[in-house]
Amino acid sequence: MIKLPCYNEKTNVLFIHIPKNASLSISNSLDIDIKKHYPYFILEQMIPKDIIENSIKVACVRNPWERMASMLKYHQKKGYYPENYNLRTFINNGKQRWNMSNFDFMSQFRWCYSLETDTMNEIQEKNPNDTWMDFIFNYDRLDKDWDEFRDLFRLDIPDLGITHSSGEYSYKEEYQSSEHQYAFDLISNVQTLFADDIYFMKWEFGKKHTQKLIW
Repeated sequence: MIKLPCYNEKTNVLFIHIPKNASLSISNSLDIDIKKHYPYFILEQMIPKDIIENSIKVACVRNPWERMASMLKYHQKKGYYPENYNLRTFINNGKQRWNMSNFDFMSQFRWCYSLETDTMNEIQEKNPNDTWMDFIFNYDRLDKDWDEFRDLFRLDIPDLGITHSSGEYSYKEEYQSSEHQYAFDLISNVQTLFADDIYFMKWEFGKKHTQKLIW
């Protein structure tokens, strides 16, 4: 049998693997082989319709400001960008780099919707509860959400075994123009780029979102 991407037949879980959202840890615990990041609207073209309709579809979302800082660090670590490549340039070039093969700067909200039935205008008008996902993990309370997810679907899966916490949110330093001054235009650029995520998920710069996401 051909192994389907992002899917575990035993647990019937389909995992939407959004980059830099603890996805490797989650996929390992779910025993799902992840070789590439696929938004839902791509996966539904690759996976049989009955599995798409009947599987437990899950994703994890993260504060966009933190996620962008983490993504740049990751790209620098991989050698895609030099160490002196700053967050401002990375974000300002974001929209220009968005295309059908590079989803780094696509909203997390958009990752979880169907391309066939939802245009961008339709998505923006939707009730946030009307999503294709069955469970959305909040990165800021991942351990709690994991336990709830496991109990809700009665899954025989291991503890997540990790704690994703950035303490006092060290990513804020990446948005400073000087030691004691934030670059508010840079903060605003991220807010514009990920307006859907921030609106529907109630993210705020520099603050943890410890409540369960109602999406």
